[in-house]
Amino acid sequence: ATARAAVAEVAAGRAMVLTVVGEPGIGKSRLAAETLDHARRLGFTTAAGASRPLGPETSYLPWRAIWRELLGLDPWSSLAEQGDVLACRFGDHAPLLGPVLNLPVPDNQLTGPLDPAARAELLRSVLAGELRERARSAPLALLVEDGHWIDPSSRALLEHLARGLPGEPLLLMVTTRPTDSGRQVTEALADLPHHHQVTLGELAAADAAELAAERARQLFGDREAPAPGVLGRVVERAGGNPLYLEELLSLVRDRGPGDDPDLPDSVERVVLARLDQLSEADKAVVKVASVLGSRFRAEWISGCYPAAGSPEEVAGRLRRLEELRLTPLLRGDPAPEYGFRHAITQEVTYNSLTLRMRTRLHERVGAYIEETFPHRLAQFADTLAYHYGRTRRVDKQRVWYRAAADAARDAFANETAIASYQRLLPLLEGPASGHVLVELGAVWQLVGRWGDAQQAYLKALGIARAGGDRSLLAAGGRELGDLFIYTKSYAEAVRWLTLATETFEDLGDRRGLSRALDRLAYALIQQGAYPRAAEVSRRHLLLATEAGDQAAMSVALDHLGLVSAYTGDTAKALDLLRRSLAVATAAGDRRGVVHAANNLGGLYASRGEHLEALECASTALRVATEIGYRQMAGVATGNLGELYRERGDHERATACFADALRIAVELGDWTSVANRVASLAATAADLGDPEEAEQRYTLAIRLARTLEAPHFLCEWLHGLAQLQASAGRAGEAERHNQEALAIAGRHAEREVELRARLLRLRLQVERGHRPGPAAAREALALEPAWSGEGGQPARAAVLDAAAQLDPTLTHARATAATLYRELYDRGPNPRYRQAHERLTGTTLPPAPPLPPVPGAALEARPDVGALLRRIEPPLLSR
Repeated sequence: ATARAAVAEVAAGRAMVLTVVGEPGIGKSRLAAETLDHARRLGFTTAAGASRPLGPETSYLPWRAIWRELLGLDPWSSLAEQGDVLACRFGDHAPLLGPVLNLPVPDNQLTGPLDPAARAELLRSVLAGELRERARSAPLALLVEDGHWIDPSSRALLEHLARGLPGEPLLLMVTTRPTDSGRQVTEALADLPHHHQVTLGELAAADAAELAAERARQLFGDREAPAPGVLGRVVERAGGNPLYLEELLSLVRDRGPGDDPDLPDSVERVVLARLDQLSEADKAVVKVASVLGSRFRAEWISGCYPAAGSPEEVAGRLRRLEELRLTPLLRGDPAPEYGFRHAITQEVTYNSLTLRMRTRLHERVGAYIEETFPHRLAQFADTLAYHYGRTRRVDKQRVWYRAAADAARDAFANETAIASYQRLLPLLEGPASGHVLVELGAVWQLVGRWGDAQQAYLKALGIARAGGDRSLLAAGGRELGDLFIYTKSYAEAVRWLTLATETFEDLGDRRGLSRALDRLAYALIQQGAYPRAAEVSRRHLLLATEAGDQAAMSVALDHLGLVSAYTGDTAKALDLLRRSLAVATAAGDRRGVVHAANNLGGLYASRGEHLEALECASTALRVATEIGYRQMAGVATGNLGELYRERGDHERATACFADALRIAVELGDWTSVANRVASLAATAADLGDPEEAEQRYTLAIRLARTLEAPHFLCEWLHGLAQLQASAGRAGEAERHNQEALAIAGRHAEREVELRARLLRLRLQVERGHRPGPAAAREALALEPAWSGEGGQPARAAVLDAAAQLDPTLTHARATAATLYRELYDRGPNPRYRQAHERLTGTTLPPAPPLPPVPGAALEARPDVGALLRRIEPPLLSR
């Protein structure tokens, strides 16, 4: 009844998640099959796939069958034919589906630049979009069987679809056993409002008796049926487990007439007893099949184990086993394909093999795959790793563990990749093990296990030094430096990346050098070492230009543009960032487009050119969303919020900031977390809530100190100082402003330095430490040095401050007002309007609102306080 109700809900246009939980043999698969049949009769499109107990941790295993069925793909057709189907349906996104369908699909300009995390996120987005489109034609019912064996990638996709499609006519069913250890597949689904769980218990005695009578009629037919006493004992022994009951009846039939059969005391033992009834030839077939896996063909069994007979002989034995309800026919065309009736049957059969026999069969299966499918071995990497992993063939294990690990890494199946690399490591020595440690460290870094990643890199570097392997030294140093960027330890990052660049250059490895220069420039920018960052970026640009690597050229230009922007040369920064965006666009480097558009938009915003900034931020958000680059989608959303705040649209600004903060917290992107906290602090200050603003600035400053980010630290210290100065707390304001000024001076943060100098003069006058006219003269003396770099905003700020410090400077007041009017006309920032009104008493017309941006979170009503509370524990643990 629950299953039928779920189908009815979906038919009415609402998504449902249905989990069916129960012990082995209790009827989970039967209920799921009946539910799919019911849905199919109502016009649903259905598909099913299953995890497996004995197979390797194969990424997306249950989804392979589901998506092949939905897309009409025959896994045994040529790779070209299957690739054409994907290309026709998914266009540039087709390579993303390779891991799900176990197809080698070459990357293109869209997918090539994506890192594993971005690939996985975009893949899930593409698949969700495909289901939405299909659901418009007919409701969908998808079944994932044996969820207790589900691999991590399949679990992530299941959870994504369950959460992300609540308004679509989609039924997601999962069958699973209760387990005592590990994360349950039902845990993440249980809290969903559209989730229902059916827990199957044992059949009542009367129902079990009815089932036994029905099955006896089917099994025995015209033969002599078992005596009523035997049926009673079967029902009693089965204890309400349908599979156990049916297997007991099959055993009674196999043994022949008899009133006093010996009934095994578990479902596993009854399956074993049934296997014992088989002929030796039938036993050989079913035992080889148990090693092959959940599906098998006659020619596979014969090819792997010729002693089982010719393909024709094996086919006959499989038909016999089907009649015995052990290996039903799963597919008849083009070649008959069989499977085990229940996972327990495969488990028991496999466990009945001697260790020596298992080892021999696994090796023969591996050899058969290599000989039979030489041009498709990439599709069998995980299968070959599984089979050879259960042999003594260390040579084969080295090959296929590595292939399986690399494939899992590329598919962002991180847990599987880690397990495969760890299995491989003990089989290697010297530099070979060092290179694998670098790969393992990179995966650990991706999943946030930074301590493990650091230890792997350091161990690899030790191996490199001991063996004199400079290539490994360079690769390990670069990855360790990148890890320190990720953990915001910029000084350590610079040290290791400098070593890597020097070593790559000595080796003549221009590609490795280019990647190391990229990361080194970024670390130096974050550290505030702008002159050296510019030098490294120019070197990177020259190298990339010589190699014709447009993506790398775009990155180098972007870094040079950021350096110019941070050091106050906005005209040069504009030129460089525009070139970076143009080169990335021409190269089809969509990731580069995201970064260049984002940074160019930030520069436009600093100049008050809001419409241009809005266009850039919109481009960055759109492309980041298209390629699944969630981290930068969050950054772009936050930057849109800054634009709305600049125009006084605090409601939209807060919605954007909160959404960006949510994404940053979920991803552990602490730089973006800090940025958005500071944005919310400035918004609170704009709205006249100094207490809330100070709390948020304090949190942002703590984050900036933890991140060792001087660019942010000096800006937010100055923001807090301004807030305190406005509240009449001059002493506290002076202390924070002085620290901001010192940091800005050390790191050439010219814009913040100017604002901090002007605030220092104001505070000195307020505290009686110097007269206003003298302070005004000092302020005016700053104009030549800053107006050339900062343009009109800097000049206006200097003249305005001087006029406030010395009210007799009427010319300075008038000139500042004119400048504010011109700035407001170009980019109507409410602060320019307020400053003009303060100086002249004249109110300028309000600025027209900025238009909404498609895809931005503008209508949300987020709980900002709850988001901020989520930051504290991670912050305190660092």
